Amino acid sequence: MTERDVQNFAPGAYAQSAPLLLADQHAFLLETLERVLARRVAPTLLVLGSGAEVLPYSHDYVNGRLEGTRRERIKHMLGDGRLVLIDVTDDAVSGLTRGAETLARCGFFEPGYFRKVLPGSPARPFVPSTPVDADDYPPGSIILICQNLRDPLLLAAGSVDAVDANLCLHHVTQTRNLLVATYAAIFEVMKPGGLLHLGEGRVDMGSTEGKMLRLARDLAEICGSTVELADLRDPSHPSRSDIGPADSPDLGYELQVTADGLALVRPGRPGCPITVSPASSHIGEALKSRGYRQMLILPDSIVLPLVDPLMARDACHVEEVFRYYDALADRATRGYGNKDEHLVRLVTEAIHLERGNAARGVVEFYQSEEANTKALASVGFTDIVSTHHKDSPLYSIVARRPASMSPSSMMRG
Repeated sequence: MTERDVQNFAPGAYAQSAPLLLADQHAFLLETLERVLARRVAPTLLVLGSGAEVLPYSHDYVNGRLEGTRRERIKHMLGDGRLVLIDVTDDAVSGLTRGAETLARCGFFEPGYFRKVLPGSPARPFVPSTPVDADDYPPGSIILICQNLRDPLLLAAGSVDAVDANLCLHHVTQTRNLLVATYAAIFEVMKPGGLLHLGEGRVDMGSTEGKMLRLARDLAEICGSTVELADLRDPSHPSRSDIGPADSPDLGYELQVTADGLALVRPGRPGCPITVSPASSHIGEALKSRGYRQMLILPDSIVLPLVDPLMARDACHVEEVFRYYDALADRATRGYGNKDEHLVRLVTEAIHLERGNAARGVVEFYQSEEANTKALASVGFTDIVSTHHKDSPLYSIVARRPASMSPSSMMRG
C-alpha cells in the first residue's frame, strides 16, 4: 500500500497545512528545545522522521503559511552543535534527498550556517556502516541518516543532547512491546540529562493489539493447540509469537494479521496444500459463539476483519478514530475554508483516507497517553510531563534521561 497515510497521499498538502494543524505543537517543541539546548555547549539534536519539508526547522510560519526560513533561529539554538536527521527513506519524493533540498532552499548550507554530511558510502550515501557519533563531525554539521525506526538507531550510545520524536513513532509502535523497545533505543543514544520531546495525537488505537491476542487465545482453546500469531501489517518487520497451552508443542494454526485483515490458516507440509477443512465449520461456529461476527469461511482459511464494527469493543475503536481525525479535518476547514478551498479539499481527502485505514487497524498505531507515559518510565525516563495544546487534538510529552542510569537497570518485565 503506497497511499496509507496523509504524508504519502498528499505530502505537499500535509506540509502546507502544518502551520495551521501543528502550529501549537511545533511552537511548544521549538521553545522547549531552545530552553534546554541553550545550557549546553555545541549540543546535538536528533530529529526522528524529519520528512521532506523538515518541519518545523526549515520554514517559518506566518499567518498560517510556510514563509521564509528558520535558519537563524536554528543556528542560534545549536551554535556549533550538530543536527541529526533520520528518515525511513532517502528518495527524492518524501525522504532525506528532498529534505536536504528543502534545507538548501532555506539557506541552511550557505557560509556561516551549516554543512551537509552524508555519513554512508558513495553507493549508499545516507546509510552509515557503523553507529554515528555526531561529535566526530565538524561543528555545525547537519547529518542525514536513512533507517527504519523499527531497527536499532544508527547512533553511538550517549551521543545526543535532545531528541525530537514528533508525530512519527505511532507509525512503528503497533504493540506495547515495540513502544517500550523504541523508547529504550532512544534512551540509549541520549546523554545523561538529555531531553526527549514526544508529539502524539489524543487517541488510543492500542485495542487492535488486544483484539489479535484475544482471537489467538480463543483459537488456541477452540483448536486445542498452539496458534502462531503473525503480525504482518508491515511485511518488512514481521512479528511472530506462539499463543496456546504450554503442554501443546504442536503448531495447529497460524493467525496472519495483514493489511487485508485476519486470516486463520493451517500450515501445510512442503508440497501439501494449506487447509482448514474439515474443521472450518466447527471453528467458525465456535468463534461465533464467542462473539465474533463477520467472517468468511473458505476451503483454505477463515478470514475476519481486524476491526469489526459489529463487535462492541471494535466499534469503540472506530468511534475514537473517527473523532480524532474529524477534529483534524475540522481544524483545517475552519482555518483555510474561506481562503484556500483547494488545499482544504486535498487535506480533507488525505485525512479521510488515513482515517479509514486507521479505523481498520492497519496504519497509525497511536498508543494512549497513559501507555506512552508508562512505557517512558519503564525504560528510565523521569520528569515526564504532558502538555495538551489548546483547541488541538495533539499533545506533547517532555521527558528526561537522568544523570546516572542505564535502560537495562530500569526495564521491567
